Amino acid sequence: MKIGIIIVTYNGEPYIESLFASLKNETIEPSIVVVDNDSSDDTLKKIRTYSSDFKDIKLIELDRNTGFGYANNIGIKYLLKQGMDYISLVNQDISYKSDVISKLCVLHKSNRLDGIISPFHLNGQGDNFDLMFYKNFEERIKDELLRKLIINESKGNLYIEVKNVNAAFWVLNSSLFNEVGLFSKLFRHYGEDNDFVNRLKYLKKKVYLANSLIYHNRKQIDFGEIQNFKTYLNKRKIFYLVKLLNINYSISRSFYLVLKQYFVNTLRRVVRFQFSHAFANSLALITNIWSLRSIRAERKMNIKQLRN
Repeated sequence: MKIGIIIVTYNGEPYIESLFASLKNETIEPSIVVVDNDSSDDTLKKIRTYSSDFKDIKLIELDRNTGFGYANNIGIKYLLKQGMDYISLVNQDISYKSDVISKLCVLHKSNRLDGIISPFHLNGQGDNFDLMFYKNFEERIKDELLRKLIINESKGNLYIEVKNVNAAFWVLNSSLFNEVGLFSKLFRHYGEDNDFVNRLKYLKKKVYLANSLIYHNRKQIDFGEIQNFKTYLNKRKIFYLVKLLNINYSISRSFYLVLKQYFVNTLRRVVRFQFSHAFANSLALITNIWSLRSIRAERKMNIKQLRN
């Protein structure tokens, strides 16, 4: 089984040592491609220091910060040419204690799963779930089931189907990229994984969580908290773009759902006297309406690819 791992880095110097120490736990030796988004710290220096521990590692240095999706697409294309059976996307700030990727690939293959599989994402301390991972579920999984999976982490073959999981740590059959396509160029950072999952579901494929654990060593951001204008504007832009690109609905249905969310959100902000956020919500909608031509073109291209 040939396993390829893609790591996109950007000023990730503090995380490189623990990440590469985790990768050394893998029992199936992977091919690793690191795509660096023009880091200005010592990320590249640290990568070169630890790269000697691996037989097959490729470092691709970009001359600008291209964002998450674009950089991963470069890595995906490279690994597809190398004939990988499985490809794993791993964020630079991830660490783990066992051979998580090897186990997930074996679990995926032995159970003939068709889609994405991911472990449970804990925070850096390991005392709770990563907030963005946990809040990603439209309907939260019952705590009892979560505990059961975590308690039985070492007991093998437990997995459950979920609606979505963020791309901080994905494992999937490489052929899925030929079927579903790469990450959309309309996203720069955040949202591209949700869009990919929507296209995956168009093909009736699924997303799974398995009884393995990883640690996401980042600041825990509660997106329920009030954000500044720029952050909130970007969040709403991404939210509406994901909705409009969702080819599981017609463009008219998608637009209706976006308008419905827009009015509900705007009213909520006005009632709470959060007028700047109400304005940001309006600006986010207008920006996406302005981009409807490119959104329509992307939808058309995706449908054509997925139907072939």
